[in-house]
Amino acid sequence: MRALAVVRAAPLMFPKARWAEAFLHFTAAATDDGIGSDCREALAFLAVIAQNITKMPGNISGLRCATEMDRLLGKAIEAAAYQKSGGIEAARALVFLLIKRGEIHELGQIIEEITRLAETRASVLTVRLDAATQPERAFLESLVATLKTRTRAKDVHLQVKLMPELLGGCRLSIGSEMEDYSIAGELQQLTEKLTHREREFF
Repeated sequence: MRALAVVRAAPLMFPKARWAEAFLHFTAAATDDGIGSDCREALAFLAVIAQNITKMPGNISGLRCATEMDRLLGKAIEAAAYQKSGGIEAARALVFLLIKRGEIHELGQIIEEITRLAETRASVLTVRLDAATQPERAFLESLVATLKTRTRAKDVHLQVKLMPELLGGCRLSIGSEMEDYSIAGELQQLTEKLTHREREFF
């Protein structure tokens, strides 16, 4: 199982976004009409697992539990006549790793993140750009190209808002996440660090 082997080799303690990225790497995530059938089938498979995992008693974690669950999932896949696809294999690998690391309770949130990322790649991504001064056209074009590569969105729609109080630089809002590259943001971080050190000193 190529997907199983590669995903199992992933670093420890992935945040949910990295789990989702690793999962989507092995699925046909997006088509012109939305989420691809490969990914959709795998998400449905994961949703059933997530629903049943919550009903199981005790602490489901460790290599032994993960191996046993992987064996049961293998039988279930054969019995349900699932097609051997990257999505199903990645779903099986994901469950194995989450159980092994004692993080299977995160599965529901990871499914939501996978869905969000897959939908983003199949559609237009709206990003808000807060800037201290009017950005040059070359910068905006470069930013759109970078965001397309990073998110794999088909297109990126930038909403530019001028905010002189940022003092310089810019701030990006992508969905619920914000990336602050402004001078005001740097000053705020510096102030917080100095305040923290002052409290430790006294």
